[in-house]
Amino acid sequence: MVGSYEKGASRAFASSLGFTQTSGFSLARRFEETTSLGVRTYEVERFELSRRIQKVSTPYGVIDVKIGCDSKGRVLNTAPEYESCKRLAKEKKIPLKMVYAAALKSLKS
Repeated sequence: MVGSYEKGASRAFASSLGFTQTSGFSLARRFEETTSLGVRTYEVERFELSRRIQKVSTPYGVIDVKIGCDSKGRVLNTAPEYESCKRLAKEKKIPLKMVYAAALKSLKS
């Protein structure tokens, strides 16, 4: 991504994910291999719903579906497991999104 400083000089933005234990090495590399004089760092937290896996039957076969629930057990999100859908799409020689849609439809019924 490209941005600009106050006086119109261009600058480049780069972002990377890493563990704090290895950040020293990453920063050293960044300073050695770029013209950068400074790097901003900050921590990021991730919040997740509790999950369970439910198997659903579709015309193409059985697919694992992730069910995301809040702390009260209410279902907030569902997502067919990508690898399950990919495997069946490849076996049946059909588009992945057909398998994905069939999994969602089977889950609702």
